[in-house]
Amino acid sequence: MHLSIRIFIKVTLIAMNDASQSLGKSAAWIGGSQLAMRLARILSTIVVARLIAPELLGVAAIALAVNEISHVFSRNATNSKIIRAEECELISLSDTAYYVNWLVGAAVFLIQCLVGFGLSWVYDDVTIFYLVSVLGFTYLLLPVAQVHSALNLRQEKIALIATTEIQQTVVDAALTIAMVLLGFGVWSLVLPKILVVPIWIRAHRRANTYIAPKRFTLSRLSDHLSFNSRVVGVEVLGVIRHNIDYVLIGFFLGMEALGIYYFAYNAGLGLSRGFILSLNNAFYPYLCAAKHQSEELQKRFRQGLSYMLLLMIPLLSLQAFMADIYVPILFGQQWVERDAAVLVSLLCMAGIPLLVTEAGSQYLRAQDRPLADLQWHLSYSAIFIIAIFIGVQWGLIGVVVAVLLSQYLAAPLHYVFIVNKQQSKNQQTVFAKSRGLIG
Repeated sequence: MHLSIRIFIKVTLIAMNDASQSLGKSAAWIGGSQLAMRLARILSTIVVARLIAPELLGVAAIALAVNEISHVFSRNATNSKIIRAEECELISLSDTAYYVNWLVGAAVFLIQCLVGFGLSWVYDDVTIFYLVSVLGFTYLLLPVAQVHSALNLRQEKIALIATTEIQQTVVDAALTIAMVLLGFGVWSLVLPKILVVPIWIRAHRRANTYIAPKRFTLSRLSDHLSFNSRVVGVEVLGVIRHNIDYVLIGFFLGMEALGIYYFAYNAGLGLSRGFILSLNNAFYPYLCAAKHQSEELQKRFRQGLSYMLLLMIPLLSLQAFMADIYVPILFGQQWVERDAAVLVSLLCMAGIPLLVTEAGSQYLRAQDRPLADLQWHLSYSAIFIIAIFIGVQWGLIGVVVAVLLSQYLAAPLHYVFIVNKQQSKNQQTVFAKSRGLIG
C-alpha cells in the first residue's frame, strides 16, 4: 500500500501545473491513502452486501447517521481555531481546547444516547438504541488526542494523517468482514468503529509533543466559541443534509428501501466522499498558510479548487459510467434487480457540487468569516430538506433526483454570491488602501 501511495505522489506532482507543491503533495498522500482505503471498504461492502439483509442495513444506516452528526460536534469543537491561531496564542488555546474537548465529548455521549432512545421509539426497534449508545462511547475516547490531532493538521503532517486513516480503515474493514462471517449481524458495522479509535489516538500522540495542563482551564473559551461555534454550525448542517435522506427514507419508505439506498450511497458517492472531505481538510491549513494576505489567499483558493476539480471530475464520471458493470460483479445481481445500479450511478455525480461547496467553506473560514458560510447553509439546508420531502413521494429515484438537483443548483450559487462576493469585497478594500482612502 505504501508503494502505491508513493507512486501516486510522484504522478500527481509531475501532473501539476499552477497548484502549489504543498497542496499537490497533500492531495497525493490523500489520494494514495484513499485508494488503499477504498479497496479495503469495497471488500467489506461486498461481504456486507451479500450476507446482511437490506432491512438490517437500514437499521445500521440510522445508527451510523446519528453518530456522524454527533462526530461533527466533537471534531470541530476546537480544531479550526487551533489550526488558524497565531503562534503566540497557540499554547493557551490548546490548553483550553483540551478541557473543552472532554466536556463536549461527555455531553455528546449523553445526547446521543437520548437521541438513540427517541429513534428506537419512532421506528419501534430497540436495536437502534443499543447501536447508537454503543457508538457514543467513541466520544469518551477521542479527547485523549484531539488537541494533538489539530496541531498535527496545523503543521500539515498529511503523511501521518493519511497513514493513520489507512490503518484505521483496513482494520475496520477486516473486523467488519470477520464479524459478518462469524454471525454478528448488524453489530459488524458498529463495533469496529470503536475498536479502531486507539489506532488514531496512538498515532497522533506519538507525532506531537503537546502535554495537557494538569490544572483545569477555560481561559480562552470565548475565543473558541466565537469562531468554532459557527464552524460547527456549518458542519452540522452539512452532515444533516448528508444524512437526513436516511431518516426520511426509513420513515416513509421503510427499512428495506433504506437498506437499498444505504448500499447505493456507499457503493457510489460513499467511495469518493471520504476523498473529497479529506482533500478539503488538507485545503484549510494550506489556505491558512497565506498568513492573512488577501491576494495570496485568493490565489491559493482559485488554484487549489481548479486542481481538485481537474482531479475529481474524471474520477467521478468514470465511476458513474461504470456502475452498471461493477455493481453486479462485485455486489451481486440482487442489487441490480432492486435498481441499485441506477442509484449508484446518479449518486456518484453528487460529489462534484459537494467538492465546490466544501472548498468554499474552507476559504471563508480561512478569512475568519464562518458566519457568512453559516447563514448560507441555513437557507440551503431548508431548501434541501424540502426537496427530499418532495422527492420521497416518488420513491428512491425521486430522493436521488432531489439530492442532485438541489446540490447542482446550490454549489454555483454558493460560489458566486458568498465566496466570489467576498473576494470582490477584499479586492475593493485593497484598492482603497492603495489609494489612501481608508486606513
